[in-house]
Amino acid sequence: MGLGLLSVAPSSATVSGLTSSVTNGTAIATDGTAETSTAALITTSAILPDTNDSYTVNIVQKSYPTGGSAVKVRLGLFDTTTSANTKITTSADLSTAIVAAASSAYASVALYDSRTAVTSAASGSYVVSNSANSGYAGAIFGITIETSTARAAGAYVYTVVVRSYNAGVYFSTTTQDVTLTVAKASNLSTTVAPASSTAYIQAGTTTGVSSDAVVTAVATASNSARATIQVLTKNAAGGSAPESITATLTGSAGLLPTVMVQSVEQT
Repeated sequence: MGLGLLSVAPSSATVSGLTSSVTNGTAIATDGTAETSTAALITTSAILPDTNDSYTVNIVQKSYPTGGSAVKVRLGLFDTTTSANTKITTSADLSTAIVAAASSAYASVALYDSRTAVTSAASGSYVVSNSANSGYAGAIFGITIETSTARAAGAYVYTVVVRSYNAGVYFSTTTQDVTLTVAKASNLSTTVAPASSTAYIQAGTTTGVSSDAVVTAVATASNSARATIQVLTKNAAGGSAPESITATLTGSAGLLPTVMVQSVEQT
């Protein structure tokens, strides 16, 4: 009976089950305010079966509103999605960090810290790996406005790029968009709030007043202004909210005065 030789070549599993989802976020227009509770979120997960398997997460700006070209955001680690072993690293030498993501030479980053979160300007990436060299790994990242940057109201759209690596070798890429919307400052609202708006009457052409005056005038023809009604329309925060005004006059026929409506810039 002849003897056969069975040869088994080593095999390597690939990163599998890689998923990523996004949740749009909001921010306010006030400079110097961080909104981690309303940040745009990126949730990721994968099965990393072998040593040095990993995936990276970064963002690329896609669009911004008028006046928002200089706005910077930060991408930070918010939480992990596994009970143990998920390791998050970042490095200036990203290629080295990918190959040796699970190495003790690369310490895990802390949960969100605006001082260490990567900036959109630097296009920094996070590397997700499994510290046990095999198993599930997952993390949630958040996008917030850099607190030191002036911000224009509108929608900021970023493309989330997730790349997987098998033992340090590139394997696949997925992308999807997420939006961070900066609300208009409350004092810039154009919605008129009656409680904040005023209308005062004064004799002649007097303006800049904060109360009414009793105005009397002889009912004879004249080109001179007999009274001025100063109307200031404001929003709920006390900011100017210019709006059209309709004046309704009542009285006996032939005795109604001539009304001139003049637009005055509010401050």
